[in-house]
Amino acid sequence: MKKNIVNLVLLFIFIILISFYLIMKVIKPFEVSKSIFRIKEGNISKINIKSLNTVITFYKKDNQWVMVKPDEYKIDEKKVVALERILNNLKQERIIEKEVSDFSIYGLDKPKLEISIKFNNGENQDLIIGEMSLEKSQYYAVKRSSKENEKNVFTISKGYVDFFFKDVSYFRDNTLMSVDIAKVKILYLINSKNEEIKLIKNTNNEWEFSLPVKAMVKGDALVEIMNKLRQLEIVDYISVNNNELDKYGLINFSAKLILEDEAGNNQTISFGKNIDNKLFVRSDNENEIYSISSALFKPDDIKIGELLNVAPLSVGIDSVNKIVINDAGTIYEFKRDEIKSVNSFFINGREVDNELFNSLYVNIMALSAEGYDQNIFNVKPDFSITLESKKEPKKIMVGFTKRTRDSYFISLNENQLPFFIGERKIEVVKRFLNRIVEYKKS
Repeated sequence: MKKNIVNLVLLFIFIILISFYLIMKVIKPFEVSKSIFRIKEGNISKINIKSLNTVITFYKKDNQWVMVKPDEYKIDEKKVVALERILNNLKQERIIEKEVSDFSIYGLDKPKLEISIKFNNGENQDLIIGEMSLEKSQYYAVKRSSKENEKNVFTISKGYVDFFFKDVSYFRDNTLMSVDIAKVKILYLINSKNEEIKLIKNTNNEWEFSLPVKAMVKGDALVEIMNKLRQLEIVDYISVNNNELDKYGLINFSAKLILEDEAGNNQTISFGKNIDNKLFVRSDNENEIYSISSALFKPDDIKIGELLNVAPLSVGIDSVNKIVINDAGTIYEFKRDEIKSVNSFFINGREVDNELFNSLYVNIMALSAEGYDQNIFNVKPDFSITLESKKEPKKIMVGFTKRTRDSYFISLNENQLPFFIGERKIEVVKRFLNRIVEYKKS
């Protein structure tokens, strides 16, 4: 009986020793924290990342990173520089086992990831990454180089390793525009209504319409459009052949935009289907198509009416001597008071309230074109405003002829223009005119 107790005690001690050995070897292995690659700034010439799905290769050319695999895509170099920094920060967390003979235990015979770097001195170093550890917070890895193949398996933090599983699209330059928007001098659009809009920057650095009509362009409205174009980013990259273009609406495209910059560089973008707020586009007949957010931009956002800078009555009040308003035959004549230095006007011999008059004139100046319509017809205006210059016998007469229930054609000095204005603007002017007349009656 006593002998059996001794044997049990010895067995218990043996189990404790074995357990302690396993804990030290597997569960609590050799503690270590050291850099995997000793990288100095600028001494890497190549980075290669091989995963189960793809191979991504970067070369440093003329001190700039370029992608050569899977294709020579334009890249966002800042992201590759970040990749370089992560490589420099990679550390061995713990050595799991030294002098390993069977790497399959750690998934290193069929690695999930292989990271290879080439130094300027010609040395190659590889990091082989296998399975995740039991706690799912680290990966097993082994390092190899052109000088020696290490056999120590160690762990690396999952947070660092996950970065190297990024898809190739992550590293690509996702800017849609290849031309410099700040230097664009021609914008040509065929929109979904098959309307042609062509804007050209003239020698005075001002934008004007070339199509569908000759007119100046509102600078602030165009700046807003250019900013939208500058900020357009590719959401998805889709490789297609010509037989698949129709699936995305890019054979009979819905719109086409052509931009040309000051150096003569141009870019043609075709717009296809809009599905779930993704607008499919193709640039310069490339073998890829892209999706962009239609919530941020659609070609029909470029509207003729919003770009037109046709406001013939936008004349400073200081240079105006007389204003004549003809509302369906009823004439209202405002004359400047020549004695007073301030902008004081009379109507039918009676002084006009200054605040009301200023409100009226601001809205007269705001009578600008809101759309283009070439189906003009010459008839007598329903409403007109004539401004007479203060210093010279020069008159500007702008007439408004009913076009539709809620819009008017515009004429200038009895010449009909292919532009129209919304009725609401005319009604605002009439409202202030009536307030001035009623105010004086009271």
